[in-house]
Amino acid sequence: MTNRKTKDEYVSPIQVLDSYWEKPWSKLHKKQQQAWLCVYLASTFSINEGDEVSGEWFWSDLNPEGRRDQAERFDYKTNPARKGEKHVDWYNVMLDASMWFKRGDVSPSDAAMLLCQQNPRGEMSGGRLVKPTPKLITTTETNPRDYQRLLDVFEDVARVQSQKRTLQQWMDIAKFEALKYHSWIDRYVAASPMFEASESDDENAGACAKQRSRPIPKQRFQD
Repeated sequence: MTNRKTKDEYVSPIQVLDSYWEKPWSKLHKKQQQAWLCVYLASTFSINEGDEVSGEWFWSDLNPEGRRDQAERFDYKTNPARKGEKHVDWYNVMLDASMWFKRGDVSPSDAAMLLCQQNPRGEMSGGRLVKPTPKLITTTETNPRDYQRLLDVFEDVARVQSQKRTLQQWMDIAKFEALKYHSWIDRYVAASPMFEASESDDENAGACAKQRSRPIPKQRFQD
């Protein structure tokens, strides 16, 4: 079968059908036909798993590029190994995460909102842009108090050592200070190919925190 639930057992239809895209249906072996049938059933929401005639028609009706595109869509939705990729894509759409990570200067307030799974630019609702209200919003993992803690520390760091900081640098400072933030961003960094962990990031975060002239007591951040 093509659509397996575990990462180790799953076999991608792209892999099974590789080198067969340009061939007519009659040249496909049973394994390739079954792989394509899974793609067809998923694309049409059909429940008739024996509908090989329609699967053949679907194959013949598409050109090689269209066949591969359909298989790619199926693989994207069902391949357990692409869970991280889907997570990255989702937050690139919902929070414009890729843009924020590429910026060379992210403000303390914007960073605090992003670490609480909120878009600093707001969200579209009813055809209009609604400004963010981080002091009122509770997410699945964070609440307004978590946001305020992040903001207090970030602003304190910025006052003591004024410089441009990326979102990843603010994230490292939050980790160093043991501040609570939403786990979406950790999973995003772990899954995105644009990141590579380095010891220097943690060292820089620690240096920024230690240079604060008036460190905020740890108990202030404990519930």
